[in-house]
Amino acid sequence: MSSSPALPVGNRPFWDLDNAEKEEVRTISESCVLIQSLRQSREKWLLHTFPKFSSKTRGNKAVDVSSPPHTLQARGTCDLEIGPHIFPETTFYEVHYLPSQPQPQYSSVISNPAITRNPYWHTTTPYQTHTPAPSSAASTSREAENVSKPLISSLTSVTTITPTLISQVNSAASSNPTLSNLLQLAAGGRATPDQLKTLGLLIQSLASLDQSQTAASSQALPQPADSNVQSTQQVTPVKEFDIVLEFKEAPNERWTFPRAPAFIEQIQGEENFQDVQITTCVPFDVTPKPASPPEDTPHTRQHPVTFNLKRSSPLIWDTLNRWIGGATKMEEYRSHIQSMKPSDRLFLGYQIPEGTLLSQLQAASAPQFTLRPLRQGPAPPPRKRPAVQRKVATDGQSSNKRDKASRVNSGAEANKRSRTSRAALGSLIQCHSCNKTDVPLIMGGKFCRPCVNAGAAIQSVPQIPHTTYVPTTQLNTNLPDPSINGATVAPAPPTSNPEAASTV
Repeated sequence: MSSSPALPVGNRPFWDLDNAEKEEVRTISESCVLIQSLRQSREKWLLHTFPKFSSKTRGNKAVDVSSPPHTLQARGTCDLEIGPHIFPETTFYEVHYLPSQPQPQYSSVISNPAITRNPYWHTTTPYQTHTPAPSSAASTSREAENVSKPLISSLTSVTTITPTLISQVNSAASSNPTLSNLLQLAAGGRATPDQLKTLGLLIQSLASLDQSQTAASSQALPQPADSNVQSTQQVTPVKEFDIVLEFKEAPNERWTFPRAPAFIEQIQGEENFQDVQITTCVPFDVTPKPASPPEDTPHTRQHPVTFNLKRSSPLIWDTLNRWIGGATKMEEYRSHIQSMKPSDRLFLGYQIPEGTLLSQLQAASAPQFTLRPLRQGPAPPPRKRPAVQRKVATDGQSSNKRDKASRVNSGAEANKRSRTSRAALGSLIQCHSCNKTDVPLIMGGKFCRPCVNAGAAIQSVPQIPHTTYVPTTQLNTNLPDPSINGATVAPAPPTSNPEAASTV
């Protein structure tokens, strides 16, 4: 916040436009005053308004804030709205503090040297929620009576169990979920030795507190000489519970909602989730002093502010009601807050001229780094390879190539035209003789029935040339003489062809 540039403010609205005619001013978006004011305000509410309760560390880093021993219980999650800012999914916790390191107090007890290693109990669970089981005064009383015998062995120093101590344990268990849980585990026989030891230390601290109060109210009695005197511990009063916030934007840190004059109002909503308004005074670190005169400095003067809890659960409302102190305290705080004098209001100058302030605001408003989405988009298309330049040919080679290309193109165009003409002629269905359309065709789809009956189809059929074959005979001169062997020759048959007869 210290490195952020100072914002231009004035005591009345639109004060920045008074000198707009004399010098040229930038627009609201170019001036970056509005966006920078929203960023500074959100950062202040998120990191610099509430006292830090605890934080997570990594590695060997030292913890900047050490929270006291406590138990943490989650009460609900809702959206927190403060002015123009909305902090979604803000978690509310209820923190109960454990007894701190006690002070020595002398009393007459019987020492048990068997267990003297850890006289104090420190349990810090800054990032573990604990949900205690419901308990009642009657059940706690029975549990305290049931676990009285096994507890004797776990106590560092055994204390006499009296009805006063049992009632004191019951009242402490009703407000301390850790003590109630340990009593239930011990009564059911499920408690470990360490848990029994812890329970014994808690009961011993309550007994020591009762003894110290009794000793303070009465006069000191002389101690017998033969009694063993051992120093026990006096427990300081337990601190009231607090409300702790955890923002979704800063999950590693938790912040305490300080106790200050406040009142709550419930707005009508749904059955299980309703809107709650918390009105309190900020800044929290300023302690009001009625005897001292009020200061007029706007940085130290408290002023009321309203926190809106959207769709909060009934557990959050119950925690806030107990945290304030009930209806009586709430009415007192309401009258106190309503009687507060409002502080002087300051107005931003949204348009500023050229200068150093403008440069600082623009530099502070610029994004520090480029955000990269977790889910990447589609892959970019592959890059095209550059075309390779061909070698330039000589004049003779280029002319031959051009002639060859022209011949190829002309031949391709001629073939294309012939195919187009044949396709156009073949597409017309008609008789090849009479050229009639829309008539049934036969003879391979070429002629109609009347043309075939008239003989037009025969003319188109190619005719095979007709030839007549006439057998002929020839005289065989190689025949033997019939007079030699006495053979006879049959006479030749008559023929009608005179040419054939003459040859014979």
